[in-house]
Amino acid sequence: MAAPRRRAMAAEEAAAFRAFLREGLSQYQTTPARVGRRFRKTPTAQDLHAVRIGIQSDHNPLRNAGYRTAAQIGKLVENSLGRAVPVATARLALHALETSAVAASWRRVHGWDADRWYARLIEHRKATTWADYPEWPKEQEDPLLRATAAIHPNSVDIIAQAVVRDLYNRKILRGPQRREAERIIAAGLRERQWPWLKGFTDWLRMGGSMFAVDVVEENHKSVPEGADFRQATIRLRRRDGEPVGRPATHHEFVEGLLGDQILRSESQRRAATRPRTGSKR
Repeated sequence: MAAPRRRAMAAEEAAAFRAFLREGLSQYQTTPARVGRRFRKTPTAQDLHAVRIGIQSDHNPLRNAGYRTAAQIGKLVENSLGRAVPVATARLALHALETSAVAASWRRVHGWDADRWYARLIEHRKATTWADYPEWPKEQEDPLLRATAAIHPNSVDIIAQAVVRDLYNRKILRGPQRREAERIIAAGLRERQWPWLKGFTDWLRMGGSMFAVDVVEENHKSVPEGADFRQATIRLRRRDGEPVGRPATHHEFVEGLLGDQILRSESQRRAATRPRTGSKR
């Protein structure tokens, strides 16, 4: 479908859109105000994996368009019924109804097969512009939010100081700039702490669903001072793979996932920096 137009729709297609939106409200036996209540979907391991490798997005069209509360979403639907709106707004209103808590409750009672409005929405998406999915962003506003990290609050200042020291040692920063640079970096880290932590825990949860971690080999050794220490070789495998060794403890599970990710990243980095050779004709 073409990109949504910013001007208001023509009278004929606006009338068709509003009639279809009213049809959905009638079927789900709801009002614009109640459409604002969202259906909360728990992402599956496959969803999280797809987001990580870039074939799926966790983009929320309503939230990213500025409709963050139930009242704001309800007002969006109400305004779409009473005035001419652009195609982009019409798409958001249909998406709001489709994904609302009242629509989800209706389907739980009647079943998906009975949802004639949703079936017609799919058909409209093939044939009309105003019923297509909301526009998805080309890029996240903050590229750092694509990172997956978990930073302990007490480590924020330490990391900021280390970054500034490296910049100073490379003569990118002057001495008088160091304190202000530390403050700005630490503030940026704290601002991103919770989104990063959520991304990191989602990644761990995905790993628990898709992978198993085994301790392949475990050795206990003693040093002359009399202290014992343990060495363990940790292996990551698919959940349906053959178990090797004993199941890992919680911290060994996390260590195994992180270790596998570090090895993959190092391998990709070496491959990217390896000189390419080829025959010249």
